[in-house]
Amino acid sequence: IVKAMVDAGHAEMILGNHEFSAIAYFTPVKKGFLRPHNLRSDEQIRETIAQFEGYAQEWLTYLQWFKTLPLFLEFDDFRVVHACWDYRLITEYQETYQSNALSVERILECEDQNSLVYRCIDRLTRGISLHLPDGLKMQGRDGYLRHSFRVNFWRENPVSYDDVHFQPDRLPEPLSQRLLTEAEKSQINHYAKHEKLLFIGHYWLEGKPAPVAENIACLDYSAVHNGQLVAYRFDVGDKVLSAQSYVSVCSSDLPRGTVNG
Repeated sequence: IVKAMVDAGHAEMILGNHEFSAIAYFTPVKKGFLRPHNLRSDEQIRETIAQFEGYAQEWLTYLQWFKTLPLFLEFDDFRVVHACWDYRLITEYQETYQSNALSVERILECEDQNSLVYRCIDRLTRGISLHLPDGLKMQGRDGYLRHSFRVNFWRENPVSYDDVHFQPDRLPEPLSQRLLTEAEKSQINHYAKHEKLLFIGHYWLEGKPAPVAENIACLDYSAVHNGQLVAYRFDVGDKVLSAQSYVSVCSSDLPRGTVNG
């Protein structure tokens, strides 16, 4: 549905971490594939591959489409990015490539995780994560053990982990009250209140949809896990976000197959 809308000029779509993971999983490089074929990678893409069984050419068409998707969009009144708007990286990417999108050559550059392309994709589609201190791990709802946690990028002058923690899985106590080090603070870019309205996804929110900051709206409310499929009705000229502008439907009320991973 979305691809047909984009092809017809009725919509625009940006690259997310799952689209890039699919690209990387099927991109051969010297050491195998850009995304290693291991247990976790295999599990994350297994259902997608199963749904395209018998439609190999159609899957290749979608992969080629993913490779053309922009990393970010900017309009007169608002911006769109999957996980995090990092002005420094976005500016450097635009100045280097005169573009907001990928190319086959740039995708191959991601084999070097220090490359501008990889750093930009990682930050814009996955957001910011801080490593748990002292070798600690925590188990997420999906069963995976993690050494890091997702953080927000709009809190002014954060002091503790609790100020920046932004994910469904709670931090183990007493980590939530742990003070941020200067090194950790330096890893978190800040999206200020005076910046344009920003629309993001990625973060699996729950409950009644509402802005996460006065100029930032997250539209991911866990639709693929029986949450809500959420949209925001934006009126040209709006300078402030409103909870009343959200529109949502419970994913369990949608026809079977409408929402999937």
